[in-house]
Amino acid sequence: MKTLTLHIGLPKTGTTFIQGWLQAKRAGLAEIGVWVPARQIFAHRLACEFIADARRAARADVVHIRGTDYAAAFDDLARGLRHARFRHAILSSEYFFEAEPAHVAALRDAAPDVSIRIVAFLRRQDRIIESGYNQEVKAMGATGRIGGAAYQKKLDWLRLFDSWAAVFGEANVALVNFDTAGQAGGVLAEFCRAARLPPDLAAGGDDRGRNESLPANLLEFKRIANMVGGTSKDTSVEDFLTHVMEAGIGGPGFRLSPEAARAHLAHYAQSNRALADRLGCPADAPLFPEQDLQGEPAGADLTGRLPAETLAQLFALHIRQTARLTARIEVLEQEVTALRAQGQ
Repeated sequence: MKTLTLHIGLPKTGTTFIQGWLQAKRAGLAEIGVWVPARQIFAHRLACEFIADARRAARADVVHIRGTDYAAAFDDLARGLRHARFRHAILSSEYFFEAEPAHVAALRDAAPDVSIRIVAFLRRQDRIIESGYNQEVKAMGATGRIGGAAYQKKLDWLRLFDSWAAVFGEANVALVNFDTAGQAGGVLAEFCRAARLPPDLAAGGDDRGRNESLPANLLEFKRIANMVGGTSKDTSVEDFLTHVMEAGIGGPGFRLSPEAARAHLAHYAQSNRALADRLGCPADAPLFPEQDLQGEPAGADLTGRLPAETLAQLFALHIRQTARLTARIEVLEQEVTALRAQGQ
């Protein structure tokens, strides 16, 4: 029997990094009988086929991905699973997280005698909320403030586990704690363990990759910039902020205050404890470390409190960049004038 491993994310748990690693290691994985699609879009396309929520399916990213031919993606998977060289196939897409597990079971039709295994990285709910908000402001043009504490069923990890286990069996659902992965050897090492890949494959990897989240002060600047014009397709401000961070201008990372974080976590305390018990965690050990919530630091949510120092730094950097660009244009104009003179 062959195995199809579906890495379903979650978003903001190193998923894009793992996907890049799989693509980079594709030839080496093939040598040990592990198939990975040649095009990452094929994994996303297969996952998006099984998103049943109409509102989510209508979002621009899903619509764009569904522009890729599903049959081509499915046939690519079928060829990989049916090839005698491969005994194991891996698809990694955070869109599987939003798919209906019962519908995803249709991937078994890609080849006879296929066992599907699920790998998911879990993260403490307040961390997911922080990172998701950061991404929405940074890359999707969001202008609102971060929402108040409320239960979201998509962040109920016990519900997530049960929904996939009901279709594929508990033994075939591997959950990895992203918050403690660093203590266990890193995200890549934990992914290899959960996906049943040789552990030495993770050696030498730049583990979590680049952290692309904006610090709290630049996040608030971007939110305000979103309010005064532009669209999510306009990356000019985002590109500028990338240069800002490269110049060493930044502040603390965006974080909910401990009080706000605890308010969010309260909605999942019972289910997190129940899942910890199901996974065999000690009775006195929470599913996720919470030592950072024990004290009362000020927090780093600067929504509505953009520091004047940040504005001054950004303005100064912009002036310097503009001056350099103006000087370069003048040099080019002089070179063009000289060339024209030579041509005469």
